[in-house]
Amino acid sequence: MPISISDPSGTSTYYTPSGIKGDTGPQGPQGVQGPQGPTGPQGLQGPEGLRGFTGPQGPQGAKGDKGDTGIQGPTGPQGNQGERGAIGPQGIQGAQGPQGLQGQKGDQGDQGPQGMRGIQGNQGPQGDLGPQGPAGATGLTWRGNWSDTSDYVNNDAVFYNGASWFASDDPAPGDVPSAESEVWFPLALQGATGPQGSQGIQGIQGETGPQGPQGIQGETGPQGIQGETGPQGIQGIQGETGPQGNPGLDGVAAATAPLTYNAETNTVGIDQSGLTLAQSQVTNLVSDLAAKASTTYVDTEISTLSSEVDTKADLTQTVSDKSANYTLVSGDKTTLIRSTGSAITITVPDVLAVGDRVDFLQDGAGQITFSASGVTIQSKGGSVLTAEQYSAVTLVCVASGQYRLIGDLG
Repeated sequence: MPISISDPSGTSTYYTPSGIKGDTGPQGPQGVQGPQGPTGPQGLQGPEGLRGFTGPQGPQGAKGDKGDTGIQGPTGPQGNQGERGAIGPQGIQGAQGPQGLQGQKGDQGDQGPQGMRGIQGNQGPQGDLGPQGPAGATGLTWRGNWSDTSDYVNNDAVFYNGASWFASDDPAPGDVPSAESEVWFPLALQGATGPQGSQGIQGIQGETGPQGPQGIQGETGPQGIQGETGPQGIQGIQGETGPQGNPGLDGVAAATAPLTYNAETNTVGIDQSGLTLAQSQVTNLVSDLAAKASTTYVDTEISTLSSEVDTKADLTQTVSDKSANYTLVSGDKTTLIRSTGSAITITVPDVLAVGDRVDFLQDGAGQITFSASGVTIQSKGGSVLTAEQYSAVTLVCVASGQYRLIGDLG
């Protein structure tokens, strides 16, 4: 390929044939610095540079002199009403003003609501004794319970069949108080039984009153109805084995129930729950045992057995009627105390031994109330009085000073 070469004047162009390219020659020396060229024209305004950071605050300058007061400006428009301020403190009480004129009487106002009941005031002092009143009309003579064998006169009063009656004339013997009678008139009739009241708060234990005189022995009452069998008691703790007993006696003839003879141990057993021995059987048993014995030890055992058999064979309960308040004594154990009239209170001191019991029967209209004196009485629901007429309860001493009241309680 030909190479075009122009001369400096640009008038001639030479073409040479293309040869083989030689190696690059070495770097020539640095040429001489040329002269300073002329200043070029002013360039266009460059864009504004970024704003620099704000410098730190300079120090506070000295305070200048006070300038002259300016001309008073015009008054501004009225501002809006501000919010109400807080109420100020109470001012000092002013002097009493003069009495105003009496106003006209207003109309009667409506009845106000019932106010709350005030606190009970203190007990006032005892007033002076008033003068003697005039003598009253002739009163009634209370004769107690009516009896068909008693003679009654005018103004006699009696109690019969749950009500009280008075005579307006002399009744004939045997004239029964009733609504049909022409002589007897009701004084107070028996009302219907009210609802059972709630249990009152246990009162403070009162002091033990003096021992009352022994009452007259009442007549024996009729045999009471057999009570229901109580629940089975909790099994007691097994006791320790007792010491070996003395050698037994020779055997006796076999006994029949409720007596049982054990040939191996040479002992006689007694079924106390069903023991119904006649006196002749007890005598024969004691005689048989006495015939086999000759020592003091055996005589003592025979005497003890005879006493226990006599006690178990006699189960009759003494009935003691009470019509007034009564305090228990130790001799009342196993007794049936029967109330026959109005309400009475039975005071219970610690006079019974552990295991002793006393039965009670409300045979009259009045309830029986039990009052502890130096002991603790506990019962179901805390009740200490009989429920109603013909109710029966039992008082049992379970420990020293500890009594339980069971039965038909109110």
